[in-house]
Amino acid sequence: MDLSRSVRSAFTLLEMLVALTILAAVASVVAPMLSDDSRLRAMAASCVLSSDIELAQVMTISHPDKPVVVRFAANAPRYWLAYASTPDTPLLREDNGEPYDVTLGFGRARGADGVTIALDQVTSNTITFAAHGGLDDFTHSPVVRLARNTRGIQLAISPNTGSIRESDFTPDKK
Repeated sequence: MDLSRSVRSAFTLLEMLVALTILAAVASVVAPMLSDDSRLRAMAASCVLSSDIELAQVMTISHPDKPVVVRFAANAPRYWLAYASTPDTPLLREDNGEPYDVTLGFGRARGADGVTIALDQVTSNTITFAAHGGLDDFTHSPVVRLARNTRGIQLAISPNTGSIRESDFTPDKK
């Protein structure tokens, strides 16, 4: 019998371990891509919107004669910063000269793709600050809800201080 021509009919233990290790590594990279990233997208929207609300507040405190508002589009995941005297005209950004207009899912808010915006106690789709940093209208406590699928984050704005409190919520299923 010629041993140099023996036929191998099985894998060795070492080959099986290498194959399983490679499979586990690929699975650990692919699995997060298959999971629901709704909360992460809502968080991205929350970060961008919170910083822009705070920017409007600081700009109003810095120049009380030219208050800045956050204005929301009626039926789109979009908002912009504008002067209170011309709320439909976005401010121009100092860094690039483009309008301060944000659409969730695009530009610097591209990570918030598919996130919707719902407003509660926001008069005329506008958040307006007073010179002291609180809201111009103390009778309302605005809430902005950012949601994607079954996950959401809401931003509650204190009328007295203008501070933002963030919390999770579960959107209504429609």
